[in-house]
Amino acid sequence: MTNRTFITGDLHQTHDIAKLKYFKKNGGKNLTKKDVVIIAGDFGMLWNYTMTKEEHYWLKWMDDLPWTTRFRFI
Repeated sequence: MTNRTFITGDLHQTHDIAKLKYFKKNGGKNLTKKDVVIIAGDFGMLWNYTMTKEEHYWLKWMDDLPWTTRFRFI
């Protein structure tokens, strides 16, 4: 199977994490780490260079998804 790329818009931590949960349950359950989900626009999950426990939790949660998640942290 070829690698696939999906793009979603803004993601604001717990307010919008349901977007990824929905995608995982429905369209994303057959994806692999070779497939990529790109979060374009405002990521809004990391606010400082010193991460909180909650930020660590969500990054680990995204890393454990069956696909590769990409975003830009500036």
